[in-house]
Amino acid sequence: MQGHNPSALETTTAVLGTAVVSLVTTPLVPALPALAASFAGGTLDANLIAQMLMAAPAVMVILGGPLSALLLKVCSIRTALLGLVSLFAVAGSAGLVLDSLALLFASRLLIGLCAGAVSTLSLALIATRYEEGVRNRLFGWTSACGSFLGMGGLLLGGLLVEALGARGPFLLYLATTVLLAMVFATRKEGTPPAGRRTQPLSDLRPLLSTYLLLLMAAAGLFFLHAKGPFLLTRVEIASASSIGLVLSLAAVISAVSAALFAPLLRWIGVPHLLRLTFLMLGCGVALAALASSPVLLLSGFVLLSIGGGIVAPLFKTIILGKAAAAVQALAAGLILSSLYVAQFMVPLVIHGLEEIVGQGAALWMFAGALALLGVGVRGRRKGFGWRAS
Repeated sequence: MQGHNPSALETTTAVLGTAVVSLVTTPLVPALPALAASFAGGTLDANLIAQMLMAAPAVMVILGGPLSALLLKVCSIRTALLGLVSLFAVAGSAGLVLDSLALLFASRLLIGLCAGAVSTLSLALIATRYEEGVRNRLFGWTSACGSFLGMGGLLLGGLLVEALGARGPFLLYLATTVLLAMVFATRKEGTPPAGRRTQPLSDLRPLLSTYLLLLMAAAGLFFLHAKGPFLLTRVEIASASSIGLVLSLAAVISAVSAALFAPLLRWIGVPHLLRLTFLMLGCGVALAALASSPVLLLSGFVLLSIGGGIVAPLFKTIILGKAAAAVQALAAGLILSSLYVAQFMVPLVIHGLEEIVGQGAALWMFAGALALLGVGVRGRRKGFGWRAS
């Protein structure tokens, strides 16, 4: 896409490519009980196997960013995407026919690696091929699209389980052949081998503090997923269908928030939006910590959902707006890696705090840390190299 104005097809391909990582785990979530039943009749070990089969790809997503940087040293972005999306579709749908548990796990790990690399490369395309105003809008769209793809994976996965059994959701991965056709239809001259220049890690050193802020913001984002179901049971919203409905509505709010990111950025600018995001996350956790009624808890969830929808596009804007051209793919990959590292660390860190100080105090400590960042973080132009256009 370099050297000409990106077409609508190329833009749509980049947005979908960035969001495809949302399909890594969601299609299998509704299939977990059925998968567990297919492995030794749903024993405790079988339940764990099914959960690990669903979650295993998320580990490999973290490595997708570095892989994409390596691929750009030997081929164009378009060529890399063609190979990665093809492999994603084949490995994803392999669950329809594989009987070997070892091979099934291997295919799932491959899915995560490919999804991480595809998302990183697509994000790098947006960062390098579009002007600032359009780029900011697309960052919001990618997060919104990811939310809707995730919800679609959950809903269609459940329908496929009912129609075809435990292996039915693996059929969803064949839908990425649509993305493959879109990549194939993009112009060949649009993706020259951009990564053959050296990519010194020292170029990313000025962004380290921003990545640390991203980890904290992402912790607030994933708090809802890690603790939300348990907090809902505390206010007597305990049925699986009710919990699923609440979390689905939260995902819709996040998607709308992400879609509105560009207008918000133009209205209040990066520094104020960064502060506001941390304050919403901190206040959302605080309301959850003291919630004694469903209304209060759901109010906290709304704040977490609004702030959470802004996290990814905001930090894409900050980081990729400042990263040098030679490290764009690596910088984009580290954004994705940071989000998934946070997803893994949130349950562990909060559980550790709860063991030490109790649940209520742990939540208050977490809320306080986020709120303090909202009050104290400085979004100076010197620090982030960004302001809204």
